[in-house]
Amino acid sequence: MRFRRSHEIRRQLDLKTRPASHRLQRITIGAALFTLAAWSIWMVAFATDTSMIFGWLLRGQVDVAVAVDRQSEPYKTVQALFRDIDFGIARAMTNLQIAPDQVREMQAWQPGPDGVWLPAVRTLRISDFYAPAQTNLEFSRSIADAGGSVRNAEANSRNHELTFEVTTGSTVTHRLKIVPDASIERKVGHLALIIDDLEISDTEISQRFLRIERPLTFSINPWRASAEKKAREVDGQNQEVIIHLPMEPDSYPRISPGRHAVLVNQSPLQNKRVVQDAVAALPMARGVKNFMGSRATSQRNVMEPVLREVKDSNKYFVDSMTSSRSVAHKTAEQLEIPGGVSWGFLDTEDNQERIAARLDQASLAAMKDGPVILVARARANTLVVLEEKMQRLALRGIQFVHASTLVTGGKDAGS
Repeated sequence: MRFRRSHEIRRQLDLKTRPASHRLQRITIGAALFTLAAWSIWMVAFATDTSMIFGWLLRGQVDVAVAVDRQSEPYKTVQALFRDIDFGIARAMTNLQIAPDQVREMQAWQPGPDGVWLPAVRTLRISDFYAPAQTNLEFSRSIADAGGSVRNAEANSRNHELTFEVTTGSTVTHRLKIVPDASIERKVGHLALIIDDLEISDTEISQRFLRIERPLTFSINPWRASAEKKAREVDGQNQEVIIHLPMEPDSYPRISPGRHAVLVNQSPLQNKRVVQDAVAALPMARGVKNFMGSRATSQRNVMEPVLREVKDSNKYFVDSMTSSRSVAHKTAEQLEIPGGVSWGFLDTEDNQERIAARLDQASLAAMKDGPVILVARARANTLVVLEEKMQRLALRGIQFVHASTLVTGGKDAGS
Protein backbone atom coordinates (compact mmCIF):
# COMPACT_ATOMS: atom_id res chain seq x y z
CA MET A 1 0.00 0.00 0.00
CA ARG A 2 1.32 3.47 -0.87
CA PHE A 3 0.82 6.38 1.48
CA ARG A 4 0.51 10.02 0.35
CA ARG A 5 2.90 12.42 1.96
CA SER A 6 1.28 15.15 3.92
CA HIS A 7 1.38 18.77 2.67
CA GLU A 8 3.91 19.79 5.32
CA ILE A 9 6.25 16.94 4.43
CA ARG A 10 6.00 17.83 0.75
CA ARG A 11 6.71 21.53 1.46
CA GLN A 12 9.81 20.69 3.49
CA LEU A 13 11.09 18.38 0.82
CA ASP A 14 10.41 21.05 -1.82
CA LEU A 15 12.37 23.69 0.09
CA LYS A 16 15.30 21.35 0.45
CA THR A 17 15.38 20.43 -3.22
CA ARG A 18 14.40 23.90 -4.80
CA PRO A 19 17.33 25.88 -6.33
CA ALA A 20 18.52 29.07 -4.59
CA SER A 21 17.74 31.15 -7.71
CA HIS A 22 14.08 30.31 -7.41
CA ARG A 23 13.97 31.54 -3.83
CA LEU A 24 15.69 34.80 -4.89
CA GLN A 25 13.07 35.35 -7.59
CA ARG A 26 10.23 35.11 -5.08
CA ILE A 27 11.95 37.52 -2.74
CA THR A 28 12.36 40.04 -5.60
CA ILE A 29 8.71 39.83 -6.62
CA GLY A 30 7.62 40.32 -3.04
CA ALA A 31 9.79 43.38 -2.63
CA ALA A 32 8.40 44.87 -5.83
CA LEU A 33 4.82 44.34 -4.73
CA PHE A 34 5.57 45.95 -1.38
CA THR A 35 7.16 49.01 -3.08
CA LEU A 36 4.18 49.42 -5.42
CA ALA A 37 1.75 49.27 -2.52
CA ALA A 38 3.75 51.83 -0.51
CA TRP A 39 3.95 54.24 -3.50
CA SER A 40 0.17 53.99 -4.07
CA ILE A 41 -0.54 54.82 -0.44
CA TRP A 42 1.79 57.87 -0.63
CA MET A 43 0.07 59.18 -3.78
CA VAL A 44 -3.35 58.94 -2.17
CA ALA A 45 -2.18 60.52 1.05
CA PHE A 46 0.08 63.33 -0.18
CA ALA A 47 0.00 63.91 -3.96
CA THR A 48 -3.67 64.50 -4.88
CA ASP A 49 -6.51 66.70 -3.80
CA THR A 50 -7.49 64.04 -1.25
CA SER A 51 -4.36 65.08 0.62
CA MET A 52 -6.41 67.72 2.43
CA ILE A 53 -7.46 65.24 5.15
CA PHE A 54 -4.05 63.56 5.47
CA GLY A 55 -2.19 66.84 5.24
CA TRP A 56 -4.31 68.38 7.97
CA LEU A 57 -3.72 65.32 10.21
CA LEU A 58 0.03 65.24 9.61
CA ARG A 59 1.11 68.86 9.19
CA GLY A 60 -1.92 71.15 9.37
CA GLN A 61 -3.99 72.80 6.60
CA VAL A 62 -2.50 72.73 3.06
CA ASP A 63 -3.18 75.12 0.12
CA VAL A 64 -4.76 73.57 -2.91
CA ALA A 65 -4.42 75.33 -6.34
CA VAL A 66 -7.68 76.11 -8.11
CA ALA A 67 -7.66 74.53 -11.56
CA VAL A 68 -8.45 76.97 -14.41
CA ASP A 69 -10.71 75.49 -17.06
CA ARG A 70 -9.53 77.18 -20.25
CA GLN A 71 -12.49 75.82 -22.18
CA SER A 72 -15.14 77.38 -19.96
CA GLU A 73 -17.27 80.28 -21.14
CA PRO A 74 -16.24 82.57 -18.21
CA TYR A 75 -12.57 82.01 -19.12
CA LYS A 76 -13.22 82.79 -22.79
CA THR A 77 -15.25 85.87 -21.87
CA VAL A 78 -12.48 87.30 -19.69
CA GLN A 79 -9.91 86.60 -22.39
CA ALA A 80 -12.05 88.37 -25.01
CA LEU A 81 -12.44 91.42 -22.76
CA PHE A 82 -8.69 91.55 -22.24
CA ARG A 83 -8.06 91.38 -26.00
CA ASP A 84 -10.47 94.26 -26.62
CA ILE A 85 -8.74 96.40 -23.99
CA ASP A 86 -5.33 95.44 -25.35
CA PHE A 87 -6.38 96.57 -28.84
CA GLY A 88 -7.52 99.88 -27.35
CA ILE A 89 -4.13 100.32 -25.70
CA ALA A 90 -2.43 99.47 -29.00
CA ARG A 91 -4.44 102.19 -30.77
CA ALA A 92 -3.38 104.75 -28.19
CA MET A 93 0.24 103.63 -28.56
CA THR A 94 0.03 104.10 -32.33
CA ASN A 95 -1.41 107.59 -31.94
CA LEU A 96 1.31 108.50 -29.43
CA GLN A 97 4.11 106.98 -31.54
CA ILE A 98 4.99 104.31 -28.96
CA ALA A 99 6.75 101.52 -30.87
CA PRO A 100 6.80 97.88 -29.68
CA ASP A 101 10.49 98.17 -28.76
CA GLN A 102 9.56 100.95 -26.33
CA VAL A 103 7.43 98.56 -24.25
CA ARG A 104 8.70 96.40 -21.40
CA GLU A 105 6.37 93.80 -19.89
CA MET A 106 7.11 92.80 -16.30
CA GLN A 107 4.07 90.54 -15.86
CA ALA A 108 1.76 88.93 -18.37
CA TRP A 109 -2.01 88.78 -18.08
CA GLN A 110 -2.68 85.39 -16.49
CA PRO A 111 -4.80 83.55 -13.92
CA GLY A 112 -3.22 83.34 -10.46
CA PRO A 113 -3.07 80.22 -8.25
CA ASP A 114 -6.29 81.24 -6.50
CA GLY A 115 -8.17 81.72 -9.79
CA VAL A 116 -7.98 85.53 -9.64
CA TRP A 117 -6.58 87.08 -12.81
CA LEU A 118 -3.27 88.92 -12.50
CA PRO A 119 -3.04 92.15 -14.58
CA ALA A 120 -0.47 92.76 -17.28
CA VAL A 121 2.20 95.10 -15.91
CA ARG A 122 4.04 97.20 -18.51
CA THR A 123 6.35 100.20 -18.75
CA LEU A 124 6.06 102.30 -21.91
CA ARG A 125 8.63 104.88 -23.01
CA ILE A 126 7.26 107.87 -24.92
CA SER A 127 8.62 111.03 -26.54
CA ASP A 128 8.74 113.89 -24.05
CA PHE A 129 6.81 115.95 -26.63
CA TYR A 130 3.60 114.58 -25.10
CA ALA A 131 2.44 116.04 -21.78
CA PRO A 132 1.05 113.61 -19.14
CA ALA A 133 -2.43 115.13 -19.46
CA GLN A 134 -2.38 114.63 -23.23
CA THR A 135 -1.16 111.06 -22.84
CA ASN A 136 -3.79 110.29 -20.21
CA LEU A 137 -6.54 111.69 -22.43
CA GLU A 138 -5.53 109.59 -25.43
CA PHE A 139 -5.28 106.36 -23.45
CA SER A 140 -8.60 107.10 -21.72
CA ARG A 141 -10.37 107.66 -25.05
CA SER A 142 -8.96 104.59 -26.77
CA ILE A 143 -9.59 102.33 -23.77
CA ALA A 144 -13.13 103.68 -23.34
CA ASP A 145 -13.82 102.90 -27.02
CA ALA A 146 -12.75 99.32 -26.28
CA GLY A 147 -15.12 99.01 -23.32
CA GLY A 148 -12.68 99.66 -20.48
CA SER A 149 -11.78 102.57 -18.25
CA VAL A 150 -8.73 104.25 -16.72
CA ARG A 151 -8.57 104.73 -12.96
CA ASN A 152 -6.07 105.84 -10.31
CA ALA A 153 -4.11 107.93 -12.82
CA GLU A 154 -1.21 109.76 -11.18
CA ALA A 155 1.41 112.02 -12.77
CA ASN A 156 4.74 112.53 -11.03
CA SER A 157 5.37 116.29 -10.93
CA ARG A 158 9.15 115.76 -10.85
CA ASN A 159 9.82 113.35 -13.71
CA HIS A 160 6.36 113.53 -15.40
CA GLU A 161 5.88 109.77 -15.28
CA LEU A 162 2.24 108.72 -15.57
CA THR A 163 0.85 105.59 -13.89
CA PHE A 164 -2.68 104.20 -14.05
CA GLU A 165 -4.78 101.06 -13.96
CA VAL A 166 -7.01 99.78 -16.74
CA THR A 167 -10.20 98.03 -15.72
CA THR A 168 -13.21 96.35 -17.25
CA GLY A 169 -15.98 95.93 -14.73
CA SER A 170 -14.30 94.94 -11.47
CA THR A 171 -11.31 93.30 -13.21
CA VAL A 172 -7.97 95.09 -13.44
CA THR A 173 -6.48 94.10 -16.80
CA HIS A 174 -3.39 96.33 -16.96
CA ARG A 175 -1.11 98.42 -14.78
CA LEU A 176 0.79 100.86 -16.98
CA LYS A 177 3.64 103.28 -16.38
CA ILE A 178 4.33 105.88 -19.09
CA VAL A 179 7.88 107.22 -18.93
CA PRO A 180 8.89 110.33 -20.98
CA ASP A 181 12.18 109.83 -22.83
CA ALA A 182 14.01 112.79 -24.36
CA SER A 183 15.99 110.47 -26.65
CA ILE A 184 12.86 109.41 -28.56
CA GLU A 185 12.33 111.64 -31.59
CA ARG A 186 8.75 112.36 -32.55
CA LYS A 187 8.13 111.80 -36.27
CA VAL A 188 6.10 114.24 -38.36
CA GLY A 189 4.24 113.71 -41.63
CA HIS A 190 2.50 116.28 -43.85
CA LEU A 191 -0.87 115.63 -45.45
CA ALA A 192 -2.98 117.93 -47.64
CA LEU A 193 -6.65 117.05 -47.97
CA ILE A 194 -8.41 118.33 -51.09
CA ILE A 195 -12.21 118.25 -50.78
CA ASP A 196 -14.23 118.08 -54.02
CA ASP A 197 -17.88 119.01 -54.66
CA LEU A 198 -18.49 121.37 -51.73
CA GLU A 199 -20.63 123.51 -54.05
CA ILE A 200 -23.11 120.65 -54.63
CA SER A 201 -23.12 119.10 -51.16
CA ASP A 202 -25.92 119.37 -48.61
CA THR A 203 -25.93 122.76 -46.85
CA GLU A 204 -25.45 121.31 -43.37
CA ILE A 205 -22.62 119.05 -44.53
CA SER A 206 -20.84 121.89 -46.33
CA GLN A 207 -21.09 124.10 -43.24
CA ARG A 208 -19.64 121.37 -41.03
CA PHE A 209 -16.74 120.94 -43.44
CA LEU A 210 -16.10 124.67 -43.18
CA ARG A 211 -16.13 124.46 -39.37
CA ILE A 212 -13.22 122.01 -39.35
CA GLU A 213 -10.41 124.05 -37.87
CA ARG A 214 -7.49 122.22 -39.46
CA PRO A 215 -6.27 123.27 -42.93
CA LEU A 216 -8.31 121.94 -45.85
CA THR A 217 -8.20 122.74 -49.57
CA PHE A 218 -11.53 122.88 -51.46
CA SER A 219 -11.62 122.30 -55.22
CA ILE A 220 -14.65 123.99 -56.76
CA ASN A 221 -16.04 123.61 -60.27
CA PRO A 222 -16.34 127.22 -61.51
CA TRP A 223 -19.36 126.48 -63.73
CA ARG A 224 -21.72 125.28 -61.03
CA ALA A 225 -24.44 127.64 -59.80
CA SER A 226 -23.20 128.18 -56.24
CA ALA A 227 -19.49 128.03 -57.08
CA GLU A 228 -18.58 131.65 -56.39
CA LYS A 229 -20.63 131.79 -53.17
CA LYS A 230 -19.03 128.64 -51.76
CA ALA A 231 -15.57 129.80 -52.79
CA ARG A 232 -16.04 133.05 -50.88
CA GLU A 233 -17.23 131.13 -47.81
CA VAL A 234 -14.14 128.94 -47.98
CA ASP A 235 -11.88 131.95 -48.39
CA GLY A 236 -13.62 133.64 -45.46
CA GLN A 237 -12.70 130.70 -43.22
CA ASN A 238 -9.01 131.07 -44.16
CA GLN A 239 -9.16 127.81 -46.06
CA GLU A 240 -7.78 127.34 -49.55
CA VAL A 241 -9.70 127.36 -52.85
CA ILE A 242 -8.52 125.72 -56.05
CA ILE A 243 -10.27 125.38 -59.42
CA HIS A 244 -11.75 121.97 -60.24
CA LEU A 245 -11.20 122.30 -63.99
CA PRO A 246 -13.38 119.99 -66.18
CA MET A 247 -11.44 117.91 -68.71
CA GLU A 248 -12.38 115.21 -71.20
CA PRO A 249 -12.58 111.62 -69.86
CA ASP A 250 -12.05 108.41 -71.83
CA SER A 251 -15.82 107.81 -71.78
CA TYR A 252 -16.63 111.14 -73.52
CA PRO A 253 -19.19 111.90 -74.96
CA ARG A 254 -21.18 109.20 -73.15
CA ILE A 255 -20.00 110.80 -69.91
CA SER A 256 -19.48 114.53 -70.16
CA PRO A 257 -17.37 116.77 -67.90
CA GLY A 258 -19.93 119.50 -68.47
CA ARG A 259 -19.90 122.72 -70.38
CA HIS A 260 -16.77 124.75 -70.90
CA ALA A 261 -14.24 121.93 -70.48
CA VAL A 262 -10.79 121.15 -71.83
CA LEU A 263 -11.44 118.82 -74.77
CA VAL A 264 -9.05 116.86 -76.97
CA ASN A 265 -10.57 118.06 -80.26
CA GLN A 266 -10.66 121.73 -79.29
CA SER A 267 -7.92 124.04 -80.44
CA PRO A 268 -5.14 125.05 -77.99
CA LEU A 269 -6.57 128.57 -78.04
CA GLN A 270 -10.02 127.29 -77.00
CA ASN A 271 -8.57 125.21 -74.18
CA LYS A 272 -6.52 128.15 -72.95
CA ARG A 273 -9.69 130.20 -72.95
CA VAL A 274 -11.31 127.62 -70.65
CA VAL A 275 -8.54 128.20 -68.11
CA GLN A 276 -8.79 131.98 -68.40
CA ASP A 277 -12.54 131.96 -67.81
CA ALA A 278 -12.20 129.62 -64.83
CA VAL A 279 -9.60 131.87 -63.20
CA ALA A 280 -11.83 134.89 -63.80
CA ALA A 281 -14.80 133.08 -62.20
CA LEU A 282 -12.85 132.19 -59.03
CA PRO A 283 -10.19 134.86 -58.57
CA MET A 284 -9.41 133.75 -55.00
CA ALA A 285 -8.29 130.30 -56.22
CA ARG A 286 -4.61 129.51 -55.68
CA GLY A 287 -4.36 126.45 -57.88
CA VAL A 288 -5.97 124.18 -60.46
CA LYS A 289 -6.84 120.48 -60.34
CA ASN A 290 -8.34 118.43 -63.16
CA PHE A 291 -11.94 117.21 -62.87
CA MET A 292 -12.24 113.93 -64.81
CA GLY A 293 -9.74 114.27 -67.67
CA SER A 294 -8.48 110.69 -68.09
CA ARG A 295 -8.21 111.26 -71.88
CA ALA A 296 -7.09 114.89 -71.86
CA THR A 297 -4.34 114.45 -69.24
CA SER A 298 -2.82 111.55 -71.18
CA GLN A 299 -2.01 113.79 -74.20
CA ARG A 300 0.84 116.24 -73.91
CA ASN A 301 -0.26 118.30 -76.92
CA VAL A 302 -3.53 119.01 -75.08
CA MET A 303 -2.05 119.63 -71.64
CA GLU A 304 0.91 121.82 -72.55
CA PRO A 305 -1.06 124.93 -73.68
CA VAL A 306 -3.46 124.44 -70.74
CA LEU A 307 -0.60 124.30 -68.23
CA ARG A 308 1.16 127.29 -69.81
CA GLU A 309 -2.01 129.29 -69.12
CA VAL A 310 -2.05 127.95 -65.53
CA LYS A 311 1.53 129.19 -65.14
CA ASP A 312 0.72 132.59 -66.67
CA SER A 313 -2.15 132.88 -64.15
CA ASN A 314 0.35 132.27 -61.30
CA LYS A 315 -1.44 129.11 -60.14
CA TYR A 316 -0.12 125.72 -59.12
CA PHE A 317 -1.40 122.46 -60.61
CA VAL A 318 -2.41 119.17 -58.96
CA ASP A 319 -2.78 116.08 -61.13
CA SER A 320 -5.75 114.04 -59.86
CA MET A 321 -4.27 110.96 -61.58
CA THR A 322 -7.62 109.85 -62.98
CA SER A 323 -5.54 107.83 -65.45
CA SER A 324 -2.29 105.94 -65.02
CA ARG A 325 -1.38 107.29 -68.48
CA SER A 326 -1.44 110.89 -67.30
CA VAL A 327 1.44 113.11 -68.44
CA ALA A 328 0.04 116.23 -66.81
CA HIS A 329 2.30 116.26 -63.75
CA LYS A 330 5.44 115.56 -65.80
CA THR A 331 4.52 118.31 -68.26
CA ALA A 332 3.93 120.76 -65.39
CA GLU A 333 7.32 119.86 -63.94
CA GLN A 334 9.04 120.44 -67.28
CA LEU A 335 7.33 123.82 -67.56
CA GLU A 336 8.52 124.65 -64.00
CA ILE A 337 4.99 124.98 -62.68
CA PRO A 338 4.58 124.36 -58.94
CA GLY A 339 2.66 121.11 -58.80
CA GLY A 340 1.82 117.90 -57.10
CA VAL A 341 0.26 114.49 -57.69
CA SER A 342 -2.70 113.01 -55.86
CA TRP A 343 -1.76 110.00 -53.70
CA GLY A 344 -5.25 108.70 -54.32
CA PHE A 345 -8.91 109.08 -53.40
CA LEU A 346 -10.01 108.77 -49.79
CA ASP A 347 -13.61 107.75 -50.28
CA THR A 348 -13.94 105.73 -53.48
CA GLU A 349 -16.03 103.44 -51.27
CA ASP A 350 -18.62 105.47 -49.36
CA ASN A 351 -18.21 103.48 -46.17
CA GLN A 352 -16.94 104.90 -42.88
CA GLU A 353 -14.75 101.91 -41.98
CA ARG A 354 -13.13 101.85 -45.42
CA ILE A 355 -12.64 105.63 -45.39
CA ALA A 356 -11.01 105.46 -41.94
CA ALA A 357 -8.71 102.65 -43.06
CA ARG A 358 -7.75 104.58 -46.20
CA LEU A 359 -6.98 107.68 -44.15
CA ASP A 360 -4.73 105.61 -41.89
CA GLN A 361 -2.91 104.26 -44.96
CA ALA A 362 -2.35 107.76 -46.33
CA SER A 363 -1.14 108.97 -42.93
CA LEU A 364 1.32 106.10 -42.68
CA ALA A 365 2.60 106.93 -46.17
CA ALA A 366 3.04 110.58 -45.14
CA MET A 367 5.08 109.52 -42.09
CA LYS A 368 7.17 106.99 -43.98
CA ASP A 369 7.55 108.22 -47.56
CA GLY A 370 6.97 111.97 -47.46
CA PRO A 371 4.16 114.51 -48.00
CA VAL A 372 0.83 113.22 -49.32
CA ILE A 373 -1.96 114.96 -51.26
CA LEU A 374 -5.23 113.12 -50.72
CA VAL A 375 -8.51 113.80 -52.56
CA ALA A 376 -11.94 113.32 -50.95
CA ARG A 377 -15.54 114.33 -51.58
CA ALA A 378 -17.79 116.54 -49.47
CA ARG A 379 -20.01 113.68 -48.32
CA ALA A 380 -21.52 112.71 -44.98
CA ASN A 381 -19.43 109.60 -44.29
CA THR A 382 -16.23 111.39 -45.21
CA LEU A 383 -17.14 114.26 -42.90
CA VAL A 384 -17.82 111.96 -39.94
CA VAL A 385 -14.47 110.20 -40.34
CA LEU A 386 -12.54 113.47 -40.63
CA GLU A 387 -14.25 114.96 -37.59
CA GLU A 388 -13.39 111.83 -35.62
CA LYS A 389 -9.84 111.13 -36.79
CA MET A 390 -8.10 114.39 -37.67
CA GLN A 391 -7.38 115.30 -34.06
CA ARG A 392 -5.96 111.86 -33.29
CA LEU A 393 -3.88 111.85 -36.47
CA ALA A 394 -2.46 115.23 -35.49
CA LEU A 395 -1.53 113.69 -32.14
CA ARG A 396 0.12 110.83 -34.04
CA GLY A 397 2.35 113.33 -35.84
CA ILE A 398 0.35 114.21 -38.95
CA GLN A 399 0.40 117.90 -39.79
CA PHE A 400 -2.54 118.88 -42.00
CA VAL A 401 -1.60 121.63 -44.45
CA HIS A 402 -3.04 123.39 -47.47
CA ALA A 403 -2.08 121.90 -50.83
CA SER A 404 -0.10 125.04 -51.70
CA THR A 405 2.31 124.22 -48.87
CA LEU A 406 3.28 120.91 -50.43
CA VAL A 407 3.43 122.00 -54.06
CA THR A 408 5.26 125.28 -53.45
CA GLY A 409 7.24 124.53 -50.31
CA GLY A 410 5.86 127.70 -48.81
CA LYS A 411 4.70 128.43 -45.26
CA ASP A 412 1.33 127.33 -43.94
CA ALA A 413 -0.50 127.53 -40.67
CA GLY A 414 -0.18 123.75 -40.25
CA SER A 415 -2.15 121.99 -37.53
